[in-house]
Amino acid sequence: MSGKLSATNENLWTYAHKPLMRWLVQEALLQSKTYYVQAKERLERDENFATIFPTRMGWAVGSLMDRLAEEDRAAPLINVLMVSSKNGLPSRGAGEHYARRYGLTRLKAENAPKLYPNEWRRAFERAVEDVYAYKLGDWADLFQRAFDEPLGLGDPLEIERESTRGTEKDGIQYGRHGEGPNHKALRLWVEANPGELHPSYSGARAATEVDLASADRVDVVFYCRNKTVVVEVKSHDSNEADHLRGVYQCIKYRAVQTAMDARGVPDERGVPREFGKPVVEAVLVTEEPPSPYIADLLRLYRIKHILVPMDRS
Repeated sequence: MSGKLSATNENLWTYAHKPLMRWLVQEALLQSKTYYVQAKERLERDENFATIFPTRMGWAVGSLMDRLAEEDRAAPLINVLMVSSKNGLPSRGAGEHYARRYGLTRLKAENAPKLYPNEWRRAFERAVEDVYAYKLGDWADLFQRAFDEPLGLGDPLEIERESTRGTEKDGIQYGRHGEGPNHKALRLWVEANPGELHPSYSGARAATEVDLASADRVDVVFYCRNKTVVVEVKSHDSNEADHLRGVYQCIKYRAVQTAMDARGVPDERGVPREFGKPVVEAVLVTEEPPSPYIADLLRLYRIKHILVPMDRS
C-alpha cells in the first residue's frame, strides 16, 4: 500500500478499526482511557493515515462500536473510553449507543450533553463500569468474530503506555544518575527563583528533590505561608509524551501532598480545602509551549502551567 490514507469513512472502517480496538482493549484492561487527539496521532504515525481532524475520531470509534454490536448486541460500549481532553467525556455521538444499550432515548438528542449533563455523565460512568468489568477472553472472542483474526494482546500489566514514549532524561526511571543536564538546570533554576515563576511564591521556602510519603520524588516544592506548591519541570528536551506524563505527575504529587498536609481534611464533596482554597497547588513548568491537547488537560485538572524562557541569564 503506497501513499497516505485519507480519513474517509471507508478507510477508517477498513484500516482504523482493528488498531483502535486493540488500543481501547488495552485501556480497558488497565482501567484507563485515551483521548481523541492521542488516537488520531497514533493512526497518523503508526497506521499510515494522513492528517485526521480530531472530530473524525468520533465517527471512527462510534462506527467501531456499531461493528461490534453487529456481532454481540450486549457488547460493552468500549467507544466511551475515547474522550475529549476538554471535559473527559465522549462526544455527543455516544448518545446513540447509550440509547440502544440502556434505553436512554433522550440522550440521542443533538445537544444531549448540554441538555442533560447529569444523565449524560451517569450513562458514561455506567458504560465505563461495564467495559472495565469485561474479561480479556471476552474481548478476544469479540475481536476474533469482528475481524477474523486474534486480538494478540499479552499480559495487560506489561502493556507499554503511549504516554511513556518520552524523550527527556528526567531521572525518574534510574534515580538522578539518569537526569539530563537541561532538566537539572531547569530544576535548580526553579528552586532558586520562586518569585520569578509567580509573585505569590516570592519569599517561599524552596526545596528540590523532595520525597513524599508515597516515595515519589518531586522536582521542586515551594512552602508558602498559606499553601504548598508542588512543581514538575520539563525542559526543552521534552516531547508531548513527557508533557502528558508531567500532567499526571502533578495530579499524583498534589493528591499525596494534600493527604500529608494537616489542613487537607476533605469537605463534604471529598475535596480537601482550607477556607475555600486548595491547600496544595500543582504547577507544570516547561521551556516549550504545551500542545493545545495538553493545555486542555491542564485546565481540566486545574494544574497551573508556567512557560519559562530557555535563556535565563
